[in-house]
Amino acid sequence: APAEEGAAPPPSEPAEESSPAPRSRKVELGSVALAADGAGEPIPPDVVAALVAMAVGALAPPPPPPLTVVPEGDDHETALEAAKEADAAALAEYAASLDTEDRKRGFVIDGFPNSFEEAAALEKALTGLDPAREGFVRGRVSIVAPMREHEVAAKATPTFTSGLDAVVVLELPTEPDAQAATRRAMGRRIDAMTGKIYHLEYDPPPEDEPGLIERLQDLVPPEEARVHERMKEWGAGVEKHEDWLKKFAGLRVGLDATGNVEEVANALTGVVERVLAAKAAAEVVKEASENAAAAAAAAQTAAAAADEANSVVAACAKELLHLRKAEIQAKELVGAATAEAEEGADPPAETEGDDEPKDPAALALLAEKAAEAVAAELVKAQTAAAAADKALAEAAEAVEEANAAVKAASDSSAGAESVSEAREAAKAACEAAEAASVAARESLESAKTAGEDVKGHVERAEAAAKAATPEEVAALDPDAPKEGEEGEGEPPTDGENAPADGEAPVEPEERKPVPIVPVPLALADAIYEQWSGAETAYLEGMHQCFASMREERSLSLAHFVDAKKTFAEFLRRPDEKMTAVREFQSKFNDVDLDHRRDPRTKGELLVRADELRDALWDICDAKLQEAVDERRKIVEDAYVADHVVLATNHYVAMVQLELDKYAETHAVLADYYTARRGAELKEEGPEVAAPPDVLGEESPLPVPAADGEDTPKWLKEAIELTPTLAAAVSAALKYFKSVSPPEPDPENTEEAPAEPPAEGEEPPPPKTDAERAAETSAADLEEAMAIERHTVRWRMKRIVENAVAHAKHLKRVEAKALVRLEEYLRDRYHQECSAVAALVEEIKCAVDEERELVNDLILDDVDFIVLEEELAIPDPPPQPPAPPVEPPARGPGVFTASQLANLAAGLSSAAISGVMTAGECARVFARCAAVLTPADPGVPPAFSVCNEGVLAALARQFAFGDSLYCEWRPLIVSLLVDMYPVVIDASVERLASAAAQLAAPALAGRAAFANARKLWFLPARANSSQVDVAAIVMRALADAFAFEPGEEGAVDVESLVLHLCASPASAEAGTRKALELAKVLAALRLVPEARRRGLRDGDVSMEPDGASGDAATDSANPNPNPKPRDEDGPKESPEAPMEPEPTPEPPPTPEAAAARFAAMGPMSHAAVELLTRHDVRGVDVDVPALLRAGDEGGAVGLLADQATARWFSRYLVRDLHAMVEV
Repeated sequence: APAEEGAAPPPSEPAEESSPAPRSRKVELGSVALAADGAGEPIPPDVVAALVAMAVGALAPPPPPPLTVVPEGDDHETALEAAKEADAAALAEYAASLDTEDRKRGFVIDGFPNSFEEAAALEKALTGLDPAREGFVRGRVSIVAPMREHEVAAKATPTFTSGLDAVVVLELPTEPDAQAATRRAMGRRIDAMTGKIYHLEYDPPPEDEPGLIERLQDLVPPEEARVHERMKEWGAGVEKHEDWLKKFAGLRVGLDATGNVEEVANALTGVVERVLAAKAAAEVVKEASENAAAAAAAAQTAAAAADEANSVVAACAKELLHLRKAEIQAKELVGAATAEAEEGADPPAETEGDDEPKDPAALALLAEKAAEAVAAELVKAQTAAAAADKALAEAAEAVEEANAAVKAASDSSAGAESVSEAREAAKAACEAAEAASVAARESLESAKTAGEDVKGHVERAEAAAKAATPEEVAALDPDAPKEGEEGEGEPPTDGENAPADGEAPVEPEERKPVPIVPVPLALADAIYEQWSGAETAYLEGMHQCFASMREERSLSLAHFVDAKKTFAEFLRRPDEKMTAVREFQSKFNDVDLDHRRDPRTKGELLVRADELRDALWDICDAKLQEAVDERRKIVEDAYVADHVVLATNHYVAMVQLELDKYAETHAVLADYYTARRGAELKEEGPEVAAPPDVLGEESPLPVPAADGEDTPKWLKEAIELTPTLAAAVSAALKYFKSVSPPEPDPENTEEAPAEPPAEGEEPPPPKTDAERAAETSAADLEEAMAIERHTVRWRMKRIVENAVAHAKHLKRVEAKALVRLEEYLRDRYHQECSAVAALVEEIKCAVDEERELVNDLILDDVDFIVLEEELAIPDPPPQPPAPPVEPPARGPGVFTASQLANLAAGLSSAAISGVMTAGECARVFARCAAVLTPADPGVPPAFSVCNEGVLAALARQFAFGDSLYCEWRPLIVSLLVDMYPVVIDASVERLASAAAQLAAPALAGRAAFANARKLWFLPARANSSQVDVAAIVMRALADAFAFEPGEEGAVDVESLVLHLCASPASAEAGTRKALELAKVLAALRLVPEARRRGLRDGDVSMEPDGASGDAATDSANPNPNPKPRDEDGPKESPEAPMEPEPTPEPPPTPEAAAARFAAMGPMSHAAVELLTRHDVRGVDVDVPALLRAGDEGGAVGLLADQATARWFSRYLVRDLHAMVEV
């Protein structure tokens, strides 16, 4: 950049007002490249390509000197000739200054481009080729006024002509491996002193240079992985780059680069030589083509000269023909004058205004002299025409020779490996030569044709010279008028516009066409943006109108569908017919059989049937009238008229869009044609009338008359159906008529000549180029707008046709819907009346058959139905099924399942701990024996007759040692064994298995236990007529062995299976089985210790062992201070349950319990240990305590000890029925 760029402004001027000098394109590109390189980013391909293109452009030779421009002046021709001579000398000097190197200068680019992006950027920089232009151009094609496909393709499809002569690709194999490339990369070395690069294998350094080997350094990092990585990165874009090169015919040249440097260099030299040979051949073709074009131009000039000579010959021949005719006529006049003179007549008088006398002899002499002169000129013209024909023939031969030279040059270059630039140059030269040759041939043909015509004129002139009469001369003149035709008149004598001899007519300057100039790019973009905005607004408006019309049509169809559906539902509305029918049927069936047989009753019933029919028909008539009124409301609804107006508004909006588009198009085309003709654009735009507002927002438009003169036929139907649209279209047509130029008068097709200026007035000055350009652009604009008006009229016609069809469609749909409603109404009324008639016919048949209307009669909508499965006189309801019966007991002393469950529930609610006095147990037994309601199960007969004393005696069989308390759970087990004797045969394994299966339901509560899997001895349910005995027994056991109150209270499944170990043989056998089962249960741990500990801490019950201990003390070791019984613990009684104390006393410790038991009397160690581990408040012995006692004394020892025997007497089954009998 210049040094002064960026310098500080002078001190006198503020710094803000100074602007930096504009930087060159090269500086801008360099700044971008430096910024990218400094940021560590790759330089953009377009920047590198632009810099390369600038470097290539600098290699071109200097441009030739410009031509001299000669201004207009008096001596313009002389100055123009001098300028031409000076320009020729300057060009010769320029050509001599170019040396051989300048003429053959070229360039080689190494290492760039390496990718598709770089290659595309380089071609764009060199030739302007842009592949993305096709999509850009096609994206800008108008939708409203689209171009033809070949026009779009001509503008959009790029021509792939490269700015390079060849692209040489050094090919190295990369498959199956990249060993060759790896060796190339790994073997390069650089001399740090000289900067020269060597290769250890392909270009080794010289061995005789001292110190060179030591100075060599690696050119690239020697890591082989890095080489493979670079090869992989390069190979990723190879395919895309190759596809780009294939678009240029013959541009890519592949060379095998596996050889050494000399081999590759020689191959590359061959490529360059072929390129140069192709370019030289193209130059030869181009030079031959230029010679052919010059020959063709000379041929055209010769043809023009021959044509001009022939024109002169033809003119001389025609003039000779006329003069010969005048000579003959003059001789006839001389003869006539001579005859009149001989007869003594006066000579003809002179005519006023004639300059010369009309002497026939003089005239004849003049005509004869003129004919001789013209004949002489004709001879000269023939000589010139012959010379022109000879030159024409020579030019034709030159053209043929030049064309042959072009063909020979083309054939000679066909064998060379030509490149794209040379091929294109040769092709262009051949096309130019061919065009010139064609033009020359056409000129020669026209010259030959003119020569043939001249020969005809000359032959007729020679024949006229030999003719003797004017008639013979006239017969030879092809331009003479025939008989009955008017003459053409005398040829024009005005010499101002007539061309001189041998010159072509000159066209006036004002009539020359105004040239078309290219539109500036910025203006073209502005015009395109203006048109794009207008087109977008038009398309969006049209899309909105079409969407609204589709929605309107859909809503209209849905309206009529809904109307038909609603009317059908209205016809099916309920009425009072079935009420009347049921009332009649009820009264009809009330008549007994004897009266039905009476003829008078029959007559009365028939009359009532007719009355029913009339009443039902009256209901049908009333419904019919209501339906007719409903249909009349639908007919009188103005839905169709309203929606026709709504749809018409959308069509009117479309007309407004067409008018707005017309106005926008006028503005766009005005700017376009003005720019095309080079006229000056006006800032305010062309003056054109604004289109009318057909939407009627300002004021409604008048509707045109159907019989108006200006009303087209296709608009007359719209005036009746869519008057708003008709008014809008009529206003649009009037607008088009106002902006259209006046139509020419068909009777006067000739243009009126321009009036000449009056005397004394100067003729108007000729029009300037700007005025002519403005007039031409205005004419072009009017021609285009005439086409646009025609198109808009056609579009409005289509809009009117669609609007009329839309309105007719709505009316047609409405008419069909109303007809369908009428059909619904009539069919419904007919069907209802028919159903009533069928009903009455059925009633009359029943009267004649003297029977009742047993079945239900239904008037279902429009059908009469006799429901045979429904009876008007229903049958008596069936008896309910008998409740399930419980199987009877096996004997009078055996409990049933319900009786056992009732007794277990009563005992559990009285004492959940399982211990109670015998009296309390007898009272619970007596309450269960009382049968107060049929639902009460009671007790077996053997027990129901027993009083409370006998029942108390039974309870004392299960006393807790010598105390007053008894255990009622062994009593339940004894009753269960009496019901199911198989229980006593159960093994320890079966009992443990049953405990394991019922452990989870037992902890879930009584209800879950009752619904769980049944025990092995319980019977299955035989059928649905029997109760589920097993479920009842399971519920009884749940109530008996629950150690927590309520339905959610847990069941002690260990205590249950231990009690089931009881044996009817002896307590020892039952105790032995219980001890064995306890060993199994101890391992299973079915009842969590925390749950059982909570039971011990929370239960409040009687302490039977305290009472028993007191009794033992009384018999063996009297105690002077016995404990009162009230302190032993609260007694549970059903009549007066004890309320639990708010803060119960904690249980005694094992040491206190052991001291207490020792004070009761002599006890064994096993008994003391057993009771120490037992809850001293009366709850059952747990499994660990049982196991401990069994280990120390066994079953025999436990039963032999009086203190422990009371705990194990429960394992003896008593026969209670036998006791009752005793």
